[in-house]
Amino acid sequence: MFNLNGGEIIVIALVALLLLGPKQLVSTARNLGRAYRRLLGYAEDFRSAIETVTEPLDELKAKSNLTRADFLQNIKIADTNPVVDYPVQLNADPVDDYLGEKKSADD
Repeated sequence: MFNLNGGEIIVIALVALLLLGPKQLVSTARNLGRAYRRLLGYAEDFRSAIETVTEPLDELKAKSNLTRADFLQNIKIADTNPVVDYPVQLNADPVDDYLGEKKSADD
């Protein structure tokens, strides 16, 4: 993980022993071990939460046989052939349509 060899670990342990003393070194090492174990637990919880969220997306991706080219082709077809499901009047006044009034030929 940190690419330390045996000699470097011994030097670090001796410096820690000199700085902390034998009693405090043991409790400090124990606390560091507990903190590391807790950190690994948090990482595992985070990983499982991410997998839970992305699992439906992975299933959907596996079920989909649509390639990127097919998707882009479908978009081009949809853009060139718009579906209009309401009557269109080109010269209609939207306010009159809303109010339900018709203009007479005299106006």
